[in-house]
Amino acid sequence: MVGLHFHAREAQPGERVIRSGDAADAVYFISLGQVEVAVSEKKLTLGAGDFFGEMALLGDQPRSADVTAIDYCRFLALDRRDFREILRRFPAIRAYMTDMAARRGKMNRTST
Repeated sequence: MVGLHFHAREAQPGERVIRSGDAADAVYFISLGQVEVAVSEKKLTLGAGDFFGEMALLGDQPRSADVTAIDYCRFLALDRRDFREILRRFPAIRAYMTDMAARRGKMNRTST
């Protein structure tokens, strides 16, 4: 069962969840609260139902953004090994994650 691989995490307002340049260790699914994703001078707000951290895991690269909790947040985190296993076993999820990462990457490269 996929749900058994998720780990509950929390963040307080102002807490940095991901730092740009850090090694990618997990993908995060937001179940409560909002986060701000900052890449260069661009900022994006994500909330319940959104996810972040997939780009670095898919590209096997360091984190490209800072992610900070705007308010109290709860996440379900999926570590690198389990994320890759789920992508291997479920091609539709892999296609969705890959598409989303490509769109976010394009958005990050587009000038403001």
